[in-house]
Amino acid sequence: MMVKWMRWILISILMWYILQWNARSLIGNGQELKRFIDEFKEAPELICIQETWLKPSLDFVIPGYECLRVDRSDRSGGGCATFVKIGLQYRIIDINSNLECLAVEIWSNQNSITVLNYYNPCQPLVLSDFDEIMEKIRCPVVWIGDFNAHNPLWGSDHRDKNGVIVEEFIDKYELVVLNDGRPTRYHIVRNTSSHIDLSIASSNLARVGEWDVIETYTLGSDHYPILCRFGRDLRREVEKKVPRYNFSQAKWDKFQERVQSLVGEIDNEGSVDNWNTSISLMIHEAACSTIPLKQEPRTRMRVPWCNKGCDQAVRSRNRAYRKLRKFPMLVNAIEYKRLRAVARRLIKDAKRNSWRKFCDTLGPETPVRHLWSAIHRMSGVYKRRLIPVLQKGETVAVSNKEKADMYVDSFQAVHRSERMGTERCRKRSELMIVNQWKLGRSLENDNPINLFFTIKELKDAIVSGANTAPGRDRLSHEFFKHLDDIALDEILALFNTVWAEGYLPKEWKHAVVVPILKPGKNPSDPSSYRPIALTAVLCKVMEKMVTNRLVCFIETRGLMADVQNGFRKGRSTMESVSVLDQDIKRAFSNKEVVVSVFLDIEKAYDSLWKEGLMIKNFDLGVRGRMFNWIKDFLMERTIQVRVGSVCSKTVEIENGTPQGSVISPVLFNIMINDIFGKIERGFGLSLFADDGAIWKRGRNVEFVVKQIQRALVSIEEWGNTWGFKISASKTKYVVFGFKRKLPNVGLYMYGSLLEKVKVFKFLGVWFEERMTWAVHVDKIRLKCEKVLNVMRSLVGCELGAERETMLLIYRALIRSALDYGSFVYGSASKTVLAKLDVVQARALRLCCGAFRTSPVPALLVENGEMPLWLRRIKLGLQYWVKLKGCSHIFPARCLLQEIAGNKYDIFFVIINQWARKLGLEQEGNVEHIRWLPMPYWVIPELNIELAFLQEKDKRKVTPRVVEYLSSISENNLIIFTDGSRDPVSGRAGLGVYVEQIGLKIGRRISNGSSVFTTELMAILWALWWIEEARPKEVTICSDSVAALETLRTGQSIARPDIVNDILSVVFRIGVACKITFCWVPGHAGVRGNEQVDHIAKESLSREMDVHLSMGRVELRETIKDGLTKEWQRGWQREARGRHFFSIQPKVGKIWLCNSLSCKDSVKLCRLRLGHCGLNNSLYIIGKHVSGLCECGILETVRHVFLECRTYREERKVLFTRLTGLGVEAFSVTSLFGHSEKYKLISDAVLQFLHETGLYVRI
Repeated sequence: MMVKWMRWILISILMWYILQWNARSLIGNGQELKRFIDEFKEAPELICIQETWLKPSLDFVIPGYECLRVDRSDRSGGGCATFVKIGLQYRIIDINSNLECLAVEIWSNQNSITVLNYYNPCQPLVLSDFDEIMEKIRCPVVWIGDFNAHNPLWGSDHRDKNGVIVEEFIDKYELVVLNDGRPTRYHIVRNTSSHIDLSIASSNLARVGEWDVIETYTLGSDHYPILCRFGRDLRREVEKKVPRYNFSQAKWDKFQERVQSLVGEIDNEGSVDNWNTSISLMIHEAACSTIPLKQEPRTRMRVPWCNKGCDQAVRSRNRAYRKLRKFPMLVNAIEYKRLRAVARRLIKDAKRNSWRKFCDTLGPETPVRHLWSAIHRMSGVYKRRLIPVLQKGETVAVSNKEKADMYVDSFQAVHRSERMGTERCRKRSELMIVNQWKLGRSLENDNPINLFFTIKELKDAIVSGANTAPGRDRLSHEFFKHLDDIALDEILALFNTVWAEGYLPKEWKHAVVVPILKPGKNPSDPSSYRPIALTAVLCKVMEKMVTNRLVCFIETRGLMADVQNGFRKGRSTMESVSVLDQDIKRAFSNKEVVVSVFLDIEKAYDSLWKEGLMIKNFDLGVRGRMFNWIKDFLMERTIQVRVGSVCSKTVEIENGTPQGSVISPVLFNIMINDIFGKIERGFGLSLFADDGAIWKRGRNVEFVVKQIQRALVSIEEWGNTWGFKISASKTKYVVFGFKRKLPNVGLYMYGSLLEKVKVFKFLGVWFEERMTWAVHVDKIRLKCEKVLNVMRSLVGCELGAERETMLLIYRALIRSALDYGSFVYGSASKTVLAKLDVVQARALRLCCGAFRTSPVPALLVENGEMPLWLRRIKLGLQYWVKLKGCSHIFPARCLLQEIAGNKYDIFFVIINQWARKLGLEQEGNVEHIRWLPMPYWVIPELNIELAFLQEKDKRKVTPRVVEYLSSISENNLIIFTDGSRDPVSGRAGLGVYVEQIGLKIGRRISNGSSVFTTELMAILWALWWIEEARPKEVTICSDSVAALETLRTGQSIARPDIVNDILSVVFRIGVACKITFCWVPGHAGVRGNEQVDHIAKESLSREMDVHLSMGRVELRETIKDGLTKEWQRGWQREARGRHFFSIQPKVGKIWLCNSLSCKDSVKLCRLRLGHCGLNNSLYIIGKHVSGLCECGILETVRHVFLECRTYREERKVLFTRLTGLGVEAFSVTSLFGHSEKYKLISDAVLQFLHETGLYVRI
């Protein structure tokens, strides 16, 4: 029966089709729609749906289609959705109408066609509404939808007012109704048909159009699906993906062998361009023969959940529907409705079960990328597969080639100097004349920054580089991680040649630009896209090496402005946010106001003046090879835009740095380093890359505004001089304070009045006039509620994701949002902050499947999560430690100063009190940003032997180590180092043992030092002895992998001071002594290592020899321990959750048993918490009359398992099983507490639940 119309749909391949349907809820009937489309051999090009009943928070996706929607926001029901088949060239037309109408323009081989999807919710039609829409679109046109209009013209038995309006509309615009008189809706109760779904087209389309209504098939709605066919082929773009390598199946050993065989054929005698090309071809050829390409994904079914039961239910429903149409009797109507409900239920259950089976596969072993992919799909985040038709002025770009060319013209125009205006161009020319001498080739190479690169720098750059998308050379960063030293030497030789000559290969200065749509922008406007540059990976690696040196040069000399926090080591957005917050609170305390202007630079990266940047580099003291390299990197750059697999023409870029480049952020920071240079003292200043803010406080608002205006004029002049323009439309200002009446004054830029706002989002934090933080907390709550909706999709009592996976999602998506800026908004009132406590409780309840009456304190302990107020204290103390370890010029150090009587700075007063309470102020604090006294690249590469770690058979490690040590010559001293720490007293010590001469050195260092610190100090002490004794050759043996790995990288977050001291000693020793570091297994019978371990432990009983400042990581452990104890005290005093306290009295630990199913884990969690489906819990939520058991006592977990007479026999069996497991005392603690036999005890408890029939109730 369906075959007849499906054959009809395949008559001509030159036809295109529209499927039209009033769904009466895509949530209820959408799954049948997907199943219906799956049965097409050739799916329709457009699917126009009315009455979607969707809300912006809900998503509906048909694979293979782009979804365009108009949803109702003021009330339920209604809505339209148009699904455009992937590959069609289309664009959305903004008709700005009050009607529920969606206009899409698609392109055929002859011209464009406008398709309007319309729904009229039984309202009177107005002809002028249609006129307004027709004025904004181009013909030919197709109107599709539910007009709710009656007229004999399309088969109705009467004519109403709406029918008259539609008839007038058709006559006015010479349109044709495609309906052939067949009804489009069947009213089951009344047994009547109507003709309200219309298909109207322009006459030239109607001549080659056909219309058919599928009356024999219902999709759950009372409207029939309608198919429209038009005899004009549409333009399609076949999306060809760029080939990508499948690294999971790479044969890296074969890859290295192939590279070794080809490295000798590299042409390194000619130009750097040929040399670069030769290296790229070598790597590419080796990759092609050893690494397969990823296969194109198969087209997935739109309804993978569909089973035989669903098919049978749909067929039965359709038979009942046809019978009802043939014999319209009440009994047939009832039978049809029953079978329709059965089909809906079966389809819903099938989809739910399919989804739950997928969720059940999510666990700790699930790859993270698969987990995030599932989360994004559930959130409605889908990658846009095809860029719609673009329009710029009167020019329209339809094909990918046309789009790419339009993009490249748009991007090139942004980089042109003409857009800056004549005044800026004039000042630029004057500045160029004065500073022309600075732009020549520099020959001053005396500074260490201009030394040739080392192999260690190259390896570090490769290891630290991100595996980003490749450029035009198609080389992935992953290739370079598997190159051997021979190939790396060849690459290093190329880099040093480029460094010496100061000329980069042309391929390095070419970028393939991928346009990324900015959030909330018009997708048909080419200026709505952000250009992301994909450059050659070889260039990125050298950029990383150059950037590391340039940053070291700038930071060690203090050349960067203190107010700049963007892209700087040890700094974040919180510095800018917290300084502004602190100034506002101090102003409130003094009854002052704060006027803050938030600046926005127009096209900041794209309009950067290259010559001006080089002038600033020269003024900072950058000379020689570094200067020449940066200059050639910036000049004569070219781009081409890639859309799909098609690239545009190549154009040259006049200004700007490539977005996505490694060195661009640093160069941009240099360019705007002096933006506030001419502003006098007394202003608050902040920069995070191009996001800036300037503020001033005082009691006289007019005076403050006048001072701010003077500062803005200074910023204007700076921008005019250096080619930047501050966007007057995007720059806003806020007056913070409690004054009700403010003078009528304003701020101006370029003669335009700046907008005064009450709330502004600055670096992710919402600042409001009175700093109540209510807006920011509400924004966080709304963001988290969307994540909670995703989490609900992943959980279920029957099947669902494991708790560990759910906690991972909670910490990544919800807790991270709650943490950001928490020590800033922590000063909000308890009422405001309580909203976030609710979010946390709801999220944790979803994670473990707890009953909704479960006490929140018990819920927190069960999931191992601190209360939010304690977590805010923890994060605040960690930031306090960071500030303590910063230099005095660090702007955010003002937070450490308590102002007497400042009632608005409550939170950081509490933080300082906690710091004193935990003894943090008594401890010294290591500077967390500490640079070496010499350039890091002049330090020789450490010889660190870690080969024994690769041995898979651990039993063979010790014999191999002993053999290696025995093979060392007698002239090579073997020094063993070790550290020790008593976990109870906190005492720490180190040991050094020189085996050949029997030298033993033991020292006790500061209490509280970590094992990592003691291991590093032991190595440092050994190096001090070497520096003094001057042996010719030494092997230092340590059993700390972490310490040796840290020395290999030369970087440490925990103890940068000790690592820098070690590297400094190695540099001083130089070539006078050959030093080798070797890892040896601890406590494995290596004689020297056992001896030094004994020396280190003996040192714990000595008096203090060395006083060390505490490292950042060690202080964090102190903070964690202190706050965990506070949490423990609160848990002991808490009145709620006493049942769970008897089971788990200690906080801070989370017990997970992955061997249990998700369903069983949820049941046991509810029993542990004491709140489940038993009568007492049901009574609390009003679902039970008394909460009593059949025996007349409150039905609680304790009562059921230990007291109830009803389950006496089953309890005897349970206790017998537990006795066999060694359980002597029977209590809720022994039943649900964690022990070594937790899994076996849990199985016995679950068996008891099954035997008593309580399992389904829990």
